[in-house]
Amino acid sequence: MLLAWSITAGRGGAGAGSDGKTGGTIVAENQNSNRKNENVRRANRIIQTRSFVLMILMGVVMFVLLFFRLFDLQITRHEELQGKAVNQQTRRTVVTANRGTIYDAGGNILAISSSAETIILSPLEIDNAVNDTEDPVSWTKESLAAGLAEILGKDASAIRKRMDNVKSQYEVIQLRADEDTAAKVRSYVDENKIAGVHLVADTKRYYPYGSLAAQVIGFVGDENTGLYGLEAYYEKELEGQSGLVISSKDQAENDMLYTYEQYFAAKNGSDLTLTLDTTIQYYLEKGIESMVDKFSAANGASGIVMDAKTGGILAMASYPNYDLNDFLTVSDQTLQERIERGESTVADMQLLQWRNKALNDTYEPGSTFKILTLAAALEEGVIDMNTTVNCSGFVNISNYTIHCSNKNGHGLQTLVQSVGNSCNPAFINYGLRIGSEKFYEYMRSFGLMNTTGIDLGGEAVGIFADPASFTQLDLACYAFGTLWFVKVYGDTKGPITLLAALSKCVFPFIVPDLAKLALALWAGKRLEKYRQ
Repeated sequence: MLLAWSITAGRGGAGAGSDGKTGGTIVAENQNSNRKNENVRRANRIIQTRSFVLMILMGVVMFVLLFFRLFDLQITRHEELQGKAVNQQTRRTVVTANRGTIYDAGGNILAISSSAETIILSPLEIDNAVNDTEDPVSWTKESLAAGLAEILGKDASAIRKRMDNVKSQYEVIQLRADEDTAAKVRSYVDENKIAGVHLVADTKRYYPYGSLAAQVIGFVGDENTGLYGLEAYYEKELEGQSGLVISSKDQAENDMLYTYEQYFAAKNGSDLTLTLDTTIQYYLEKGIESMVDKFSAANGASGIVMDAKTGGILAMASYPNYDLNDFLTVSDQTLQERIERGESTVADMQLLQWRNKALNDTYEPGSTFKILTLAAALEEGVIDMNTTVNCSGFVNISNYTIHCSNKNGHGLQTLVQSVGNSCNPAFINYGLRIGSEKFYEYMRSFGLMNTTGIDLGGEAVGIFADPASFTQLDLACYAFGTLWFVKVYGDTKGPITLLAALSKCVFPFIVPDLAKLALALWAGKRLEKYRQ
């Protein structure tokens, strides 16, 4: 095209040539300009397209991020945030459920929940009242602490210190105060126009008979939760379910302009009726106490009265005992003296007085076991009502001499007479007739190697010889109900020597006890590593 343009321009005149040259230049410049503009437009379109795509991508990313954030807040954390919102806008007041009442077999009340009031401080309210210059108060934090301490029998400085936590609205200074104490506090607060002291309705466990059947009934703690005895064993049945009053409040715990309140009623606990008879329980405890005093039993004593037809416990007592209404106080004088002499701590003596010896300790049954021997022998047919046995006053078994209660012997006696005399040689004879293997099976069948399943915690399991090492001597001793007495004292005359006692009751257990100790230390180290 450029070549053709040049030829055409050469054929014209001077004027024509000049005009043609000028026109060609203008056309060329216009063409160049058009090309530049097209390039610019093309570049602008590319930039616009890329910008649009980038904006769309950024929008998508922001939408996705916003979506997941909203999903997290509204779906994933819905319950958490809703709970925070509710807590910020509402006040919750617990309505305590009445704990179930415990009755004896005759309907006498052994444990009951009575009305009480918990006394709380609101340090924030107290601080605001004391610092209010427009409406000054006539009392101070010190005078308030002193006044409450005098009524409650507490340390004034401790109460005053609780007031320093000015961000708190709830500081308990007395749990379950009785009606008289609560009335004195209320009167003191009203007379002095005190702010920040509140009394909240509550219940307190009360035991009308004091120490009667203390180890059986047990007691509750500060949270009105069963800690010992039947109170602990039947906690789920006795505790009930607390209610709630939910009302509106602002951030400062003040009532809001609008009213909102929702009430959830408390469900009282179930009542519990025992097989215990308070009259029988009373005489059993008095009898045990007199025997302990008469024979100076240093470790106390215990007793059970059972209905033989039903297996129901009519009375169960352990001495020393304590007052259920003041279970933290060591009641027994002997235990108090041990604390005063520095021999034991208060905590140890508390545990000792709470201990149910009839349930938590193990004892040799003594002659009461002869009933089981008699039953097994009759069942096996090795004896009958015509059986006779001669008692010379002692029996020699495995180099041990086992004496009868009658050192001169009962002579020839019938089955009935041997039972009436509680004759040791006679029952040794019956046990040997049964044989070791059968006798052991009967002990197992009688359930003596298992717990009874009584509805009290901490029942001890019986201690028995291993069947593989159940000797003739073991059989003879089990037959009349006493094993260790015979093995320690049976072949001695007069008081046993220290060496003999150690050889019988200490030395045989040293090696096993050392092994147990080593195992305990090893396990303790392993557990410590795990804990760390």
